[in-house]
Amino acid sequence: MRTTRLLLDHNISYLVQKLSTKPMITEYAKLAIGILVFFLLLIFPPSSLMNEIIANGDSMVMILFLLVFFILLLNKNGNGWETIQAVFVFALFAMTLIYKWQITHSGEIIGGLLPWSDAAAYNWEAHRLVNRALLSTWGGRRPLFSGFLAVLLRLTGDFMITLSILTLLNTLAVFFVVRMVKRLYGSIGAAIFLVISFEFYTRFSGTTLSEQLGFAAGNLALFFLLIGAHTGSLSKALFGLGLLTLALNARAGAFFILPILSLWLAFSFRQRAGFWRSAGLAIIVVISVFLLNLVLVRVIADPQSTSFSNYSYTLYGLASGNKGWTYVMEDHPGVTESEVMPLAIQKIRSEPTLLFQGILRSFGDYFKPTYGAFNFIYSGLFEQQINLMLWGLVASGLAYSILKRKEGFQGFILASFLGVIASVPLLPPLDSDEMRVYAATIPFSILWITTGVSALHNWGRKIVTKDENDAGTETGLHFQKPALFFSILLVFLTVPAPLLGKALAPAPGSLDSSSIPVCEPGEEALNGMKFRDASIVIIGDDAAAESYMPFIRIGDFQSTISKTTASLYPFLNNELLNLKAGDQLSFGLRIDNSVPSQGLWIISKFPLIDEFHECGLVTDNEQLKPYNFYYLKGSSVPASDLTVSQENTFATRLIRLILGMATGFMLFLLVMRSISLQYHGLIDFLYTAGVMILILPGLFVDLYVNGQLLSVPISVEERMMLEVKHAYPEDGNLFILPLGINWMSHKTLGQSPAVVYENGIPLKMPNSLHQEIREKGNGRYSVWEGQLYFSSSDNTDPRFNSRVYELEWPHPIQPLWQWISLSISMLGIALIFLGKRIWLSRIEHRKMISPTPD
Repeated sequence: MRTTRLLLDHNISYLVQKLSTKPMITEYAKLAIGILVFFLLLIFPPSSLMNEIIANGDSMVMILFLLVFFILLLNKNGNGWETIQAVFVFALFAMTLIYKWQITHSGEIIGGLLPWSDAAAYNWEAHRLVNRALLSTWGGRRPLFSGFLAVLLRLTGDFMITLSILTLLNTLAVFFVVRMVKRLYGSIGAAIFLVISFEFYTRFSGTTLSEQLGFAAGNLALFFLLIGAHTGSLSKALFGLGLLTLALNARAGAFFILPILSLWLAFSFRQRAGFWRSAGLAIIVVISVFLLNLVLVRVIADPQSTSFSNYSYTLYGLASGNKGWTYVMEDHPGVTESEVMPLAIQKIRSEPTLLFQGILRSFGDYFKPTYGAFNFIYSGLFEQQINLMLWGLVASGLAYSILKRKEGFQGFILASFLGVIASVPLLPPLDSDEMRVYAATIPFSILWITTGVSALHNWGRKIVTKDENDAGTETGLHFQKPALFFSILLVFLTVPAPLLGKALAPAPGSLDSSSIPVCEPGEEALNGMKFRDASIVIIGDDAAAESYMPFIRIGDFQSTISKTTASLYPFLNNELLNLKAGDQLSFGLRIDNSVPSQGLWIISKFPLIDEFHECGLVTDNEQLKPYNFYYLKGSSVPASDLTVSQENTFATRLIRLILGMATGFMLFLLVMRSISLQYHGLIDFLYTAGVMILILPGLFVDLYVNGQLLSVPISVEERMMLEVKHAYPEDGNLFILPLGINWMSHKTLGQSPAVVYENGIPLKMPNSLHQEIREKGNGRYSVWEGQLYFSSSDNTDPRFNSRVYELEWPHPIQPLWQWISLSISMLGIALIFLGKRIWLSRIEHRKMISPTPD
């Protein structure tokens, strides 16, 4: 018996050892642990303050903090460290989704969950496919994402789970590229790629916008193109080119990158496969994906649909001198989409010089911080300087790639840059909406920056020695198989799955007449469907300690909406402010005569089941009626359960404490290991503590300046009298008053906390659009780049109405002190990387002055 047990133990040990040495097994295990942490955090989210600070993306010091943390973390190798790296990367991207669900952010999503505007349209189109109907002509412009979203909704049956999967897919795609970038450029390049990708994706997490698929597929394309260029694998490069074509069909963007990368591929592999064979294969791959997209248009979309038909609006604006995609509606009110392209062609023929001017202006905008390639990273006090620095890095990377152009992936860097730049003149950054139009090629743009950092690192080796754990020892190529499996799955869910769903879908059945409700005069019979968790529930402030989807405290809900009165849809905000605790807002699809027809927004006092048949009253808001807002009658039915984190507050706090302590300990350990020689010595400990203390002033000031500590009772409010006699009138009801300091600007923060008082009573419409202040006035105002744009409560002239106007905001910190605090933090960060070299220098100095024994 003892011999048998020893033999069994030996065999088990041998099996574990063999499995642990299999790269694919260990890589899948790392991914599995990262995914587990991702969903654990969605169930027990970190605190709202932490999420706002990290996921909001407005703090430059926080961006630097994330960079330093991941540089130190990614510099470590070994299965244990790489598992920890996966955990923190997945946790970081989970926070982008948690931020939306916790802060109840409004914008492209209502209440932090329900899609609005374009996001709602994609959701409606997906609902139509799920219910066996064709996409409308709107959805037929870009059917890939609508079909992909429909497949996810059909598989999960749950809206929140679908949103979680979309974020998870993008996390995986970025993670794969980070591993590859680390192999090529080391931990610094990998950390830069990760953090900038995070800054771009934060906006789209939690939405149903096509950027979700475009960005994920673009990252996967970059992963395989880099592998193909680095290893000389034609098949990998072709697969990456196909994924990029898929990404650009899902989210139309810089299409000219495809022919230029095809040309690069032909030149790069001409010795192995022949120039024309490589070029032919590249062309076949690109055309095949376009044909698949066309097949989707023909099979699952309205027969009148045309791919990318909305580009006609952009072309008209470009042909008018780069006036923007909405300009055609100013020139031709009431124009339909089918009429725009002929108008654009006519404009080009009649005034070709305007098109030339528009192209030049579009190209110039690409390099500006306001509209340019990296405007999604940061907007604030140092926006101009950061933009110049990033373009300086890109220039360095391009110069390095030119010098090393014979190396496969350096030629690829040049080709990707030329491809995107060639697309810019016809893809105006003015229309890009913080580069969302470039979503499929954003990973390539970020790679230019990492190439520049690597170039400076290589050129400066005589000054800064390369870390022995840096590039060259990464085992990231083992992620090829997980990435390949993931990519194939993504392609299947994007193209074949929607076609199979359409072919195998049963014929729509007729509605049971007994299910049709009998409605009173003025009401409409609403027959429709909704997915699980496609509702938000307004609860009382005392019903839970905090808001978390789908349960939003009424105070948080109203506060968020009040801060977004500058929305493009103020009539929506006005309607939402009328909701009360106990109301439930649901997103669904109306079905008439068994045929999906329109998207529905339904406000009820009770939860809606997946298929509903109710009587509803359309909203009285005339501007909101076209959006199909309905109110249902019925007695209030309170939600039976809150979320797990809301119900188990003790467990939530405990997990947050563990998470905070683990992160703090990990950071301290990484800093100490990076600067010390004799780990855990007292001097090492004190040096590390001192370095981290130096970082705090800049971090605190930057968070304060960007309005991310306003919920913490530390800000000293300053209330100042306004000299309104110095205001000058603009158009309509708008007056402009210089404030003498660019502080708490609506433009910089998104929502300024500044409050304007009129005779001691706060005006009720902050952060208003300037056009609304001009046209409507009635106390609307906005603090914008050092000036107060405002109107009086009754639209009288504030200079002569004998009223007292005051402004209250957090006590200003002058730019000089902001620079000083940031400089102190930068010193602390520099000491992290210079610490070990300082110790080495001291040791060498001691060896030189110490007598050598005979």
